[in-house]
Amino acid sequence: MKGGLLMTKHRILVIDDEPDILKLIRVNLEMEGMKVLTAQSGLDGLEIIKSEKIDLVILDVMMPDINGYQICQLLKEDEKYCDIPVVILTAKVRKSDQFWSKKIGACLYLAKPFEPMHLVEKVREILSGK
Repeated sequence: MKGGLLMTKHRILVIDDEPDILKLIRVNLEMEGMKVLTAQSGLDGLEIIKSEKIDLVILDVMMPDINGYQICQLLKEDEKYCDIPVVILTAKVRKSDQFWSKKIGACLYLAKPFEPMHLVEKVREILSGK
């Protein structure tokens, strides 16, 4: 039944090693009715992806264990997870970073600092197109 799908909360995973960023994103997405899971390391994030149904991943690039580009690439190369949209949210702002984000399959690249409501708007747009 299609009507029942509208009642389902979108499940967003935010992977970032900065607790303040995790909290900021979580609060803003939860105010929009989304379920937000968080991880402070890439490896923890990958474990969550394997154990939960995730509708979208918001991903920092620079993390201590495995970087965001590697995580995105792992997801896009795996049949089971390749359809999960990935948003890269990073302080890295060179043109080459934007290029690699697109090349490995991220659907959106946003630079820090960012406007939280702009991120919420973009997440809504991406999820409505699924």
